[in-house]
Amino acid sequence: MVTKELDAVEGLTGRARNGRLRLAVAVLLGATALSVAYVLSMGGDGRGTGSQQAASRVLGQWEPATHFLLAVILVVASTHTVGALVGRLGQPPVVGDILAGILLGPTLLGAVSPGAWAWVFPEEILGALDMTAQLGLVAFMFLLGCELRTDRLRGAGPLAAAVGSSNLAVPFLCAIPLAIPLFRDHAGPAASPSTFVLFMGLAISITALPVLARILRDKGLAGTATGTLALTSAVIGDVVAWAVLAFVLASSGAAGGAEAVMTLVLAAGFVLVMALLVRPLLAALVRRCEEDRSGEGTLLPVVLLGSIASAVVTQLIGVHAIFGAFLFGIMMPRRSAVVERLTGRIEGITLTVLLPLFFAHIGIHTSISALGASAAEWLVFAAVLAVAVGSKLLGVTVVGRIAGLPPERALSLGVLMNCRGLTELVIANIGFQLGIIDAYLFTVLVLVALITTALTVPLLNGVSWWARRSGWRSRPAESRSREGAGT
Repeated sequence: MVTKELDAVEGLTGRARNGRLRLAVAVLLGATALSVAYVLSMGGDGRGTGSQQAASRVLGQWEPATHFLLAVILVVASTHTVGALVGRLGQPPVVGDILAGILLGPTLLGAVSPGAWAWVFPEEILGALDMTAQLGLVAFMFLLGCELRTDRLRGAGPLAAAVGSSNLAVPFLCAIPLAIPLFRDHAGPAASPSTFVLFMGLAISITALPVLARILRDKGLAGTATGTLALTSAVIGDVVAWAVLAFVLASSGAAGGAEAVMTLVLAAGFVLVMALLVRPLLAALVRRCEEDRSGEGTLLPVVLLGSIASAVVTQLIGVHAIFGAFLFGIMMPRRSAVVERLTGRIEGITLTVLLPLFFAHIGIHTSISALGASAAEWLVFAAVLAVAVGSKLLGVTVVGRIAGLPPERALSLGVLMNCRGLTELVIANIGFQLGIIDAYLFTVLVLVALITTALTVPLLNGVSWWARRSGWRSRPAESRSREGAGT
């Protein structure tokens, strides 16, 4: 009864009021966390009343747990507050999440109040947040694998294949001459020239599928010919990119050529086991739950434990934990109401609590001061950003025009392929953790992810405006027929 009444009230308030309520709750929680953190950080001389001294003893006894929970409240409230604010500007929530993570780090909070920053995020709390963030990353990669519509690959026509290939190949090729001179000064301790160049090429080439899908929904393009072509092309490029990244990580973590080959053989064997054994088992479990919904309660822990176990196996093999969770998600059945309900339950806690901790983890390790004060370092940042944006925009647009797409559609595809979002952060974090890139390039890639994602919606609106002003907006029927023939 209460649930129905709440649903009715929410239906009456409307989307705008719900947004204001969420923003108010996030601000209140953040203010509360900061206030309590300030009070707890105040020193004392032991001359308080008996009740005050008792409270101090209790707080001291529970200091690690209390401190961790306060940090979680601050992080979650900050990401949702900034996300709500940038959402009013038409930006996807991930832009606010990335920005909030950076603001919580040494770039703002650490620069304005180093003492408060050091108290809120001491080493032991950072360690706990980082471990929890890794759990959120595993959950996100599982969800990403579930959303990766591999069935699109079977129906992809030559146009989708061409756009997907250009989305990966052109930025990758443009990144090679940029990465080679950067190796000497900005490679990590574990990087060889080949792994460094390959990694930079992939980091610049990636597209964020979840963010792309969200933008398409918000712009009313989901399900249209342009939206379907964009998603299919992104899937093609990202499948290849993740496979190459797995090879790069296997090579970088190996002590020699024989060990690298063994890692790749084990990884290939694990993929076969997942495809031939785990996938049919998951399909059978899902079918059983579709026949009897009482079994869904058992399916959730099975899927969660399975994705974590898969992540552990790939980590032990020497690839990375995220690939195990990602692969487990790919093995989940498609077009199933049971799976949609299951992923919805996992997505709620992941996007609300766990992923904000990952953004904080990224932001704490990101400092604009890492770019340095020299013009040369800022020039490198500008060059990486220009190559990242220009190569995708040019490559995809040119291929689209060669294939016969109208100018507006071809340019819109180039803009859409440029959103990198959270996926870029995942790759940058892997490269930094494994010693492939240094702190400078890590900061550069984080800023590239933020800027390219923030530019996607304004550029898409700009293309639409330019099309109306220039008179080359395509007729809907004609554009659908052309794109439909390609996909």
